[in-house]
Amino acid sequence: MSEWDVLSFSLRLNWQDGVAHTAKSMLSQLARDRRILNFNPPREWRAVLRHPFAHPPRLYRVQDNLWHFEWGYLYPKFYRQLVAVRVTGFAARMCVQYLCRKLGLSSPIYLFWGPFQADLLPHLPRRFTVYYAYDNFEAYYVEREEWREHTRCRERLLAMHSDIAFAVSQVLADVLREKRFQHVAYLPNGVDTELFMHGDIPPEPTDIQHIPHPRIAYVGGIYEKTSICVFITIASARPVWQLVFIGHSYIRSQEKRRDFQQLCELSNVHILGTRSHSLIPAYMAKVDVGVALFDLDSSAFYCSPLKVYEYLAAGKPVVATPIPEVVNMGDMVYTAETPEQFVAKIEQALREDSPERQQQRREWARQHSWENRAKQMTEIIEQCLQR
Repeated sequence: MSEWDVLSFSLRLNWQDGVAHTAKSMLSQLARDRRILNFNPPREWRAVLRHPFAHPPRLYRVQDNLWHFEWGYLYPKFYRQLVAVRVTGFAARMCVQYLCRKLGLSSPIYLFWGPFQADLLPHLPRRFTVYYAYDNFEAYYVEREEWREHTRCRERLLAMHSDIAFAVSQVLADVLREKRFQHVAYLPNGVDTELFMHGDIPPEPTDIQHIPHPRIAYVGGIYEKTSICVFITIASARPVWQLVFIGHSYIRSQEKRRDFQQLCELSNVHILGTRSHSLIPAYMAKVDVGVALFDLDSSAFYCSPLKVYEYLAAGKPVVATPIPEVVNMGDMVYTAETPEQFVAKIEQALREDSPERQQQRREWARQHSWENRAKQMTEIIEQCLQR
């Protein structure tokens, strides 16, 4: 294995909030073999200039070999002010070089998690560059065409500079090829098997002890792409089923907000809110079926759903919308499109579940651990470096 460290440029990550994220999981695994410095995106210049001392630069260690840096007032985000962009770009370059010397990062490569910090590329020395697309980022800004165009420009810049691009789904890999990324590798999401497959059975969390079985769980954020109307139909069709939601909700459209309010008013729906990722296995152990419902015409079509891997690692039957990555999992997952099909498939999942099936799901998930994903990623990068 050759000697190379990593300069990582991510979407805004909070290492203390305990929320699962592809970048956090992969960086933690990669740091076992090499040193990594991750940069959060810069703050918008107006906020920084208004309160400069509220945004100091900050460097701290996340774990062994993994550090995190906040730009603060050293590199505020400008857009059209060319002189300011050049000045702050020069400052960013000096800062990166200083941090590499300070932390002893030798021969670092660049790893961009999405297009969010691609504007830095023209200001940095040319190095081996990796682009990791864990989502179709254009779809983040459905209602803002200006932001979508800005995202497309950043990805065009990354396509020119990247030596290898990773995509979490086959359809997303095809999208990257259409965007002129020269070398694209398919690398789906994974699961923290150490967290979900420990031998001890965790105690039942107190906030679900009063909820009767069967418990149908949705673990993860509720966004625009979540099929809230299907949940309403399921809860109404089977009042004895208890729908348990674990995760935050972030819904922009008024129509979806009305649907979510209607869902919350149902007596067999339980909205528990966000829980630390370290506590999720305790909840998973006490539910009967995990569901992953998405709108097929949303950005979910391109994703590799983390929650499905975690359901399977916990041994739970899964009923999900047939997006391409879920279909690739074969008979590990029950798939359904219409509300009526979801009701039927959940009934089938409850009926067919057994200790043998649970063990099969755990063994399947073990093959898709984050540790294995990091090894696959490292091997692909090594091959490209040799070329």
